[in-house]
Amino acid sequence: MAFDISKIRVPIGSLVVDAALVISIIYGAGQLTERLEQLSQRVSAMESQSIQPEADRRIALLEMSAHTSEQRLQRIEDKLDRVLERRQ
Repeated sequence: MAFDISKIRVPIGSLVVDAALVISIIYGAGQLTERLEQLSQRVSAMESQSIQPEADRRIALLEMSAHTSEQRLQRIEDKLDRVLERRQ
């Protein structure tokens, strides 16, 4: 029942090359992940510095515009109410 290991031939060279390829792929993937993380942080920082003030300014302008539009609509409604009151 003893198993004779000497009859098994293992291609050591092929295993070494495969191991080297796997290690290089893992290392390359790690480097790529790290670079992508750094780029993500840089883009996030740039967006917060350059886009946010512009977005805040646009939001403020839109809010002012909405407020003036509401005032205009209120004036128009008031005028219509006065006209309707005069007709009755």
